[in-house]
Amino acid sequence: MSGGPAVRVSIESTCEKQVQEVALDGTETYVPPLSMSQNLAKLAQRIDFSQGSDSEEDGIDGKPRDREWTKQEPEEEEGTVKFQPSLWPWDSVRNNLRSALTEMCVLHDVLSVVKEKKYMALDPVSQDPTAGKIIFITLS
Repeated sequence: MSGGPAVRVSIESTCEKQVQEVALDGTETYVPPLSMSQNLAKLAQRIDFSQGSDSEEDGIDGKPRDREWTKQEPEEEEGTVKFQPSLWPWDSVRNNLRSALTEMCVLHDVLSVVKEKKYMALDPVSQDPTAGKIIFITLS
């Protein structure tokens, strides 16, 4: 290259704000950026809860499906145990949301049983009169 002065080039991101509308006079109306909670909700909607979290994700032919976020690494020796990190960056979020959903369903079931008396029958329990007494037997 030539030994001339360096030229500074500024590169701007193309996806800073999306244009919603361009008026006839040339003014542009931009889409407001998502808030943090809206962005998190958008990302949470992309989670596929039908995937098994504990089982290996297999395709129809029984081979593991390739995902864009997974990398197939060659296996090391059979005798060594290798730690496998999460295959998907949102895997822990999906697992926590799934367990929270399960707990909420259980809580809903318990509250519906307690609220609706038709689901629960209370039977009187007879107490054994000898249960309260302590009996000592002396063996000689």
